[in-house]
Amino acid sequence: VSQLINQNHVLLTLNGIEGVDEYCAALEPVLKYISTHSPCIDAERQLEEILDENDLTLKRQLKPALVEILSRDMGTWLRSFLLYNPAEVIASTKCPVMAINGETDTQVDYILNLESLRLALPGNRKDLIKTYPGLNHLFQPCKTGLTTEYGSIETTISPEVLADIVSWL
Repeated sequence: VSQLINQNHVLLTLNGIEGVDEYCAALEPVLKYISTHSPCIDAERQLEEILDENDLTLKRQLKPALVEILSRDMGTWLRSFLLYNPAEVIASTKCPVMAINGETDTQVDYILNLESLRLALPGNRKDLIKTYPGLNHLFQPCKTGLTTEYGSIETTISPEVLADIVSWL
């Protein structure tokens, strides 16, 4: 849940959306609701109940995104995603692991992601867990890390990342 909230906060802030803190405050109980309930038939009504129960207010223009999250189509997938805890599988990993993130990744918080892996992995001297400064989610050199920037970056993937992959393999 914290990873999804953080991801939303970063992306909305970078895109200049107003009301990000309020949206993320409302997102948390919405995600908790989804993890314990079946998808909503009347997602708009359910959102209003969640906002009221948690004494939250939200700008009208931000409500459709949360209604979509609560909807039947997205709710079923999201519920299984929220309930899945990969730590057990990761802890039982016997092969070496290469886990890498760009520091400018706006889709996955590199600190949360890599630290979670470090804690869950059983430890193998051949593991490589590394962060790349100035690289985005696709390991491209970037300015903002936003997905809208991907197509305008000439470099497909950083040569340093490719060299590390080849060396690790």
